[in-house]
Amino acid sequence: MIYFDTSVLVAYYTPEERSPEAAALVAGADLPVVSDLVIAELNVAVERKKRQGFLSQDAVTSVFSLFDEDLREAFLTVSLEPRHFTATRALASRSSVPLRTLDALHALIASDVEATVATFDTRLHQAARALGLSVLP
Repeated sequence: MIYFDTSVLVAYYTPEERSPEAAALVAGADLPVVSDLVIAELNVAVERKKRQGFLSQDAVTSVFSLFDEDLREAFLTVSLEPRHFTATRALASRSSVPLRTLDALHALIASDVEATVATFDTRLHQAARALGLSVLP
């Protein structure tokens, strides 16, 4: 089971330098996992790319169509729950790395489902390792 964070999925669904690497990670996952948090972040990131001129409206429509299909057909979606917010205190107090809130939440969700974390984000990589999770790449 692999929990995909937003940094990997944005590179998977939109053209970026690390898109080939993201495609390989997603293709190699037996059970790809995302969370409600990833869905919200991806929605905002794709729209931001459109506003910045990196994606056309047609491209955005295609990205959301494919992502929505993957959510229905391929991805296991884990819900963000109140207990995740509460657990951030314990994680932050024992973590040796400075945590950002969203990184702590991603790491806690992945930990709950005992998933390897796939991320291109350095701080999330560190947070996941601090929790004892396996991390890709």
